[in-house]
Amino acid sequence: MTATTRLPSDVIGVSAGTACEFDEDTDRWAVRHPGGAVEHPRIIVWRGAGPSPRDHLVGRAGVTIGQAWRDGPHPFLGVAIAGFPNLFLLPGDRRLVTNARRRHIRGGVELMECAGATRIEVRLSVQRAFGRESRPVSGRAFRRRLRRVDPDDYELTSAADRTDPDLYEGPAMLVVGPQRVSADVHLTGHLDPRDGHFHWYGRISRDPSTDTLTTPSTPAAALQIGDGPVRSARLTERDPWGNLRVTGIGVPPYPVGEDA
Repeated sequence: MTATTRLPSDVIGVSAGTACEFDEDTDRWAVRHPGGAVEHPRIIVWRGAGPSPRDHLVGRAGVTIGQAWRDGPHPFLGVAIAGFPNLFLLPGDRRLVTNARRRHIRGGVELMECAGATRIEVRLSVQRAFGRESRPVSGRAFRRRLRRVDPDDYELTSAADRTDPDLYEGPAMLVVGPQRVSADVHLTGHLDPRDGHFHWYGRISRDPSTDTLTTPSTPAAALQIGDGPVRSARLTERDPWGNLRVTGIGVPPYPVGEDA
């Protein structure tokens, strides 16, 4: 499949070695190609072997594919991943399965356009239910299911009408050892039913004041928002755009849910 075969020009194909990060403000991907060129498509199609934890693929709230797949890859129908909007997978399967995946992707794009949405994302509950199935992911029945896009499987939204009670964007104080640095952060999180803890994560926007902070030599840190409590955090990496990735477990430094 070429990058835009029978799909709108706002869809491009990417593969391993390409850095991709989803921008929640615009519902577009920032795609940095190995040669340094940057594009901002609405939708990306990951071609060939699926993304691995080594790939720089960053979805909502700065979650990397390595973090999302720490228990192994479980894409819905092999084409979509919860937490990574406007992304479809097109692995190098047999021809009939590949054609069915193409139809699914085209159907998803058309569904998105008909709804006037800027974002399409498989529901986490749907992805988890598919992961529990024991049916084969090949054969005529699977291809028939793959060709049809069920609107109930996906969440379609636009930036204008979307709210996230567990999201915080704004100023914060980053504490690393004796250093206290003002920073802009983008944070969100979720309650993990496996361990019963709230996991929060996101990015600290690139700024000259944070350029001297390196990882993993200085992973331990803390964040404070306003006059709120100081919460322990961990700096995990610096992405190709110069942003710092940050994670934490437990009560986050910002109010969530009904406390927001």
